[in-house]
Amino acid sequence: MCQSHIVNRPFRQITFAYDLHKDVENIVRAAQSVNNPAPTRLWRAITAQCGERPTTEEIAAFVRAQDARESVDWRALCGDMQAQWDRVEAMFVERAQRIFGIALPHTVTAYITHDQRCTYTIVQHYFFVSATASSVRLIVMHELFHFYTWYAYGRDATARGLPQGAYNDIKEALTVLLNEEFSDLLDGAIDRGYPQHAALRAHILTAWRATRSLQRVIDVAVTSSCDD
Repeated sequence: MCQSHIVNRPFRQITFAYDLHKDVENIVRAAQSVNNPAPTRLWRAITAQCGERPTTEEIAAFVRAQDARESVDWRALCGDMQAQWDRVEAMFVERAQRIFGIALPHTVTAYITHDQRCTYTIVQHYFFVSATASSVRLIVMHELFHFYTWYAYGRDATARGLPQGAYNDIKEALTVLLNEEFSDLLDGAIDRGYPQHAALRAHILTAWRATRSLQRVIDVAVTSSCDD
């Protein structure tokens, strides 16, 4: 039977939840990523026990056994993460809407996962947050930036022919703006990005400080990404 917990609360942009099936989905999808092809530590542990091609049932059993050993209280964890996020959500959303010029067209679910690598799906309106995250706020803001970037820019740009690889670089590099515009909400956490995007992040930050225009930043990012 699927374990499922969700915190019931007044309307907000983000609702935290735990669902075993979703957790397994993230573990499988996060085993490798376009930005970091190395298997995750959790995936290595699972395959060491279950073989190189574990079934979803085997992964679920692995997770349930780990939870039993550690006496995980998902309802309490959902509530704690929700409380951490609720304290800053209104401020984050107001600033993000000002930067991107849009509001997200739907609410989003943040599913908690055992893995440290977190995936997302804009089409289905959810992303993942690691149960062991050192900064819940940073992960949520990072993933929501991907949602805002898609609706403000990526959806139309990729339809017009921007290569997926270039778009991936741009949307990952744009999260450098979290350090510039949201540092007071992050309690010292820093969005460091991936090493391969360091130069692009520097170009974006320079353009943002000079213009405070997302369109100008995007123009610089597209030029820099395509030149690379």
